[in-house]
Amino acid sequence: KSLPGQLVMIRRSPLGYDVEVRNADKGLPVIREYLGTDPVIAMSAAADVVRVATLDSTGLVKVLDIGDRRMVAAIPANNVGAVLAIALTPDGSRVVTAGDSVAIWSIDSGELLDVIEERTTGPIMSIRFTDDGRDLIGLGLAGRYKWRAR
Repeated sequence: KSLPGQLVMIRRSPLGYDVEVRNADKGLPVIREYLGTDPVIAMSAAADVVRVATLDSTGLVKVLDIGDRRMVAAIPANNVGAVLAIALTPDGSRVVTAGDSVAIWSIDSGELLDVIEERTTGPIMSIRFTDDGRDLIGLGLAGRYKWRAR
């Protein structure tokens, strides 16, 4: 995934999976963090590239703070059903998980802030915040959805 001035990628190594952020101009690593052995199925970055979130196949969301060069959250998001997609708010303060339901989580506390109760005829496969962080746009098997991010 290309971001202004930085390149974020998931790498598979003999030990498992890493998230790596590189300086796009020089190609030099800024940070590399080991994520574990469970396959990474989704990734999201905050607009200002302060934080990067990953979702593994067990439903665990990990959030990496690029500036501090450390993991700031590990949220077991699978307690709201199957999770297939994630999105960070533009400011990197919250993460949304989507799949069987759409849920908003606090990154600082790991607390579930809200479950958006939308009846869909199938799972949400992709989700993102609007640029202002007020709304969510989702794409599922039955079409497109829009929710107010409370």
